[in-house]
Amino acid sequence: MTLIVRARGLCLPALTPATRAALVGPVDVDLHAGEVLAVTGESGCGKTTLLRALARLEARALGTVEYLGAPVAGAAVPAYRRAVMYVPQQSPPMVLGVEESLRRAFVLGTARDKAWDATSAATLFDAVQLPLAALSRKVSELSGGEGSRLSLIRALLTEPRVLLLDEPTAALDTTGRERVEAVLEAWLKADAGRAVVIVTHDPAQAERLSTRALSFDAAGHHHFSQAKAEDAHA
Repeated sequence: MTLIVRARGLCLPALTPATRAALVGPVDVDLHAGEVLAVTGESGCGKTTLLRALARLEARALGTVEYLGAPVAGAAVPAYRRAVMYVPQQSPPMVLGVEESLRRAFVLGTARDKAWDATSAATLFDAVQLPLAALSRKVSELSGGEGSRLSLIRALLTEPRVLLLDEPTAALDTTGRERVEAVLEAWLKADAGRAVVIVTHDPAQAERLSTRALSFDAAGHHHFSQAKAEDAHA
């Protein structure tokens, strides 16, 4: 299997001696093509910070990240973030319309080398059960579940190689969760060179989707384990 991302010694020290580190480390991560790594643990243990450190979005984070064998630093960071995309649980609060917020990625740096495809957008809206009427609304008017699905759609339209997903189904009902999981599984199967890291509080979801699990305890310490769903992604 192709090694896509290799991270070594990731950690985010505490701002003061009286506070705990935002990411207790060092954490080493190897992410191969076809893998789904589930990140689990209690709130505040460092799961989101790990995703942001992998995405090179935490300026204070220590450690190294390589993408396809090349160091990710300096001028290489923007291209890396397009290929290894962090998807927050909620869309950032914007006064922009939903469609305008999606189109912006194809004008700004995120996906300037690609073209906006309204048909692909409509297909994804239907797949995650988000009504097309939402395109005419403001991002700030969306519910939590709608915002999380919009974040995923925005990422998928820009065609990254790796998705770093921060609780993409936490605000969804059972049907919505099943729809999103089906989209992710289809996305992985469409290209053997893709991979996913997903933060989840749902042990059943982690078991369904993942090939490996990375668990944090309340103190922020971690361990890896093989997940039962490994043969589903072999």
